[in-house]
Amino acid sequence: MSRLRAGGLIPNLLLALLSAGVSVAAAEWFLRTYLPVGGFLLRLDPRYHWALAPNTRTLYVHSRENGGGMVLVTVDSQGFRGEELRAGEHPRVVVYGDSFIEADYARLSETFAKRLEVRLGRATGLPIEVVNAGVNGYGPDQSLRRMQDEVRWLRPRAIVFAVLADNDFGDLLRNRLYRLEGGRAVEAGGVLADPARRLFEPGEPKRGLELWNRLWRYVRRVRRRARVSPEEREEREERARALVPNYIPLCLELCRKEYEAAVVRRELRITDLVRDHYDADVSLLPDSDAARYKRELLAAVLREVQLTSAREGVPLLALVIPSSIDVCEAYDVSVDPKAYPTYERRRLSREAADAARRAGLDVLDLWDAFRTAPRCLYYHHGEDHWNPEGQDLAARLAAERILAEGWLGTPPAGQGVRPGGPP
Repeated sequence: MSRLRAGGLIPNLLLALLSAGVSVAAAEWFLRTYLPVGGFLLRLDPRYHWALAPNTRTLYVHSRENGGGMVLVTVDSQGFRGEELRAGEHPRVVVYGDSFIEADYARLSETFAKRLEVRLGRATGLPIEVVNAGVNGYGPDQSLRRMQDEVRWLRPRAIVFAVLADNDFGDLLRNRLYRLEGGRAVEAGGVLADPARRLFEPGEPKRGLELWNRLWRYVRRVRRRARVSPEEREEREERARALVPNYIPLCLELCRKEYEAAVVRRELRITDLVRDHYDADVSLLPDSDAARYKRELLAAVLREVQLTSAREGVPLLALVIPSSIDVCEAYDVSVDPKAYPTYERRRLSREAADAARRAGLDVLDLWDAFRTAPRCLYYHHGEDHWNPEGQDLAARLAAERILAEGWLGTPPAGQGVRPGGPP
């Protein structure tokens, strides 16, 4: 009897080990494919400073206050968010912009680009493809350069060029790709230097099983939390709360330093890329030298956008996205009109739209639609991007405008869609 049991034990043990190995392999594949925590999407680029790295993926996790959901973000082989570009003859629309357009916090189906694709396709019955050319942190200068490099091989019927009224004025100074000279945008020669360059260099590749890496990460997190006393935790939370009322003065100070570095001293080396922040000088000190310079530089860069679209024969719509601070009645951060009596809620959006019109562009300013919406169309608690409802509303208005202009009509002879990628 013991021999029979021993004889059955070994095959069963092997079967159990094989089953466990298959389960571990399946879990490992699933984690690496669909839950790639710590993935790095950006790479250094000599022309744009940084760009999306082809064939990369990561997982975005919303804060608990914003639902705590997870979003798998993928970049295709050409450096665009989402699926691979479709080959064949079909009408294309390309959307340029920053993190509002890339939207790594939103499921692909909820992004402005996809909602625009769905709406245009339904309205026309055509197999419209909308290319998401947004990149986290981009300013209009970087979007301009990317458009110049891609428009000929993408061959779109139309372009949507997003301008974020919250911080795109300041992006032009932080990036130092262009400066103002005789009313024109000319090459400024700014280059990324350490430690700014290191922000876009991924860490050492992870070794070993992802399951083990996740378990070890969890253990370390638990240990760190255990070492933090309730008093220390409360102190940290208090410091975070104190930043809210000080945010606007901090932005004013950052604006001053950026103007002095980029315009007054004309520094070319960029060693400090702070997080994009509210353009407080344009909003609150509209008659200052810095505010005037930033308004004129934005108009000059957008003039280059217009010249590029005209030269390539592609109609372009400038989409002005309002700041959550301005357009939402009671947002996480707000401007105290008593402390800043020159504050006007619509100023940043109006100035961005005026700059685009002076550049000769067709403009869709979202201010009125977002201001009169029943609720705030942005996430809260540090995630200050538009939510799915805001993206869909913007897509509906953009689709209506593109259709009204007739930009998706029959293309000129030979203007098909080139399969594959850039030459």
